[in-house]
Amino acid sequence: MNIVIVTAYYQPKLGYQQYFLAKSFEKMGHTCTVVTSDRFFPFPSYDKSFKKILGIRIVSPGSFIEREIKTIRLKTLIEVPSNATLVMNDMYSTIKSLKPDIVIGCNAFTPVGFQIANAVSKIEKKPFLILDSHAATFNSSVDDSLIKRFYFKFFSLFLRKKILKHTDVFTPIGESEALLLTKSFGDDIYSVTIPLGADTDTFIKNNKSRHAIRERLNIKNDEKVVVYAGKMSKEKDIDVLISSFAKVAKDIPKLRLILIGNGSNKYLDHLKHLIYQNKHINESVSFIQFVNNHELADYYNAADIGVWPGNLSITIQEAMATGLPVVLPKTISEGQTSDHLAENNSATQFKRGDILDLSEKMLRLVNDQKERKLRSKNCYNLIREKCSWDVIAQQYIDLYIQNRKQK
Repeated sequence: MNIVIVTAYYQPKLGYQQYFLAKSFEKMGHTCTVVTSDRFFPFPSYDKSFKKILGIRIVSPGSFIEREIKTIRLKTLIEVPSNATLVMNDMYSTIKSLKPDIVIGCNAFTPVGFQIANAVSKIEKKPFLILDSHAATFNSSVDDSLIKRFYFKFFSLFLRKKILKHTDVFTPIGESEALLLTKSFGDDIYSVTIPLGADTDTFIKNNKSRHAIRERLNIKNDEKVVVYAGKMSKEKDIDVLISSFAKVAKDIPKLRLILIGNGSNKYLDHLKHLIYQNKHINESVSFIQFVNNHELADYYNAADIGVWPGNLSITIQEAMATGLPVVLPKTISEGQTSDHLAENNSATQFKRGDILDLSEKMLRLVNDQKERKLRSKNCYNLIREKCSWDVIAQQYIDLYIQNRKQK
């Protein structure tokens, strides 16, 4: 089968959905091409945080092989970096020339979502169109600025109808994303929730990695390590994690916290000031800048507990895939919980924003080796049964097979 994935921004060195889906499709024997723009995502403080890994943000258009996946980068016609929004050139001619059976477009609400639907509408032998959605009630607002209010009004008047008409299935990545989809497109749209996953070839248990990273960071054998990885921003509630860690560290002095990622200078200064106020943890907290996706597995193996106290992130599934016990907020926002990651006693849950509740859950896991082992095993198995990219890729193929027969 010939599959095309279209996304506004694509950074295979960082992994994420588009790369891992393409990799799994190829592994299954399908042909997969990623069509994207000539630039990387406009991360905050790009030069500081991502340039070392990705290089310059704007690259040359053309056809390339990136991490073994065929990639076509189209010239960007318009970009609004502050909203991570752009329009690409040659969308129709590119998709038509690839003659796909399936087109998977990323983020239904965007101008690129409209470009994909418009291109598909003009192709005589129409491919099966799937548009996913990552916009959720906890990470997206349609009316918190004049620009957004204008855009969604424009979207409703001029883009929505064509996207609805030519999209065969919408695939939100979670409960909250499904809720926002129905609010924007209507209750009668056909949608199937397909979650984000983990690369279970890369994210595995590895004692060699554990010892190597702990030796590099001068972590003693009897010290327990708590890790967080991802964006450093207010909506991730890292200040809650630091405050909870400070409480636990009073009872468990041999405890380390590793924070992996980058954020704005203002927020990082806030976190460092919070650490300074809790002087007993000054030497126990380490900041590490973003690392390549495959290196994250080493840090997860070096840790004993992972904590993601705020908005969900794909790296949670990756951490769980290594067998790392994780602590997550039970309720993220309207319509969104972490229940799908807590099945069968996998993730431990706490009340979001509750410093005392989080510290109690962390303390229990630190002290109870038996529970850590149980949670580790359950996290490892849950990802392989329900959230590996191979399982998720098959769900997309099944959607095509089931619904193509009905057309």
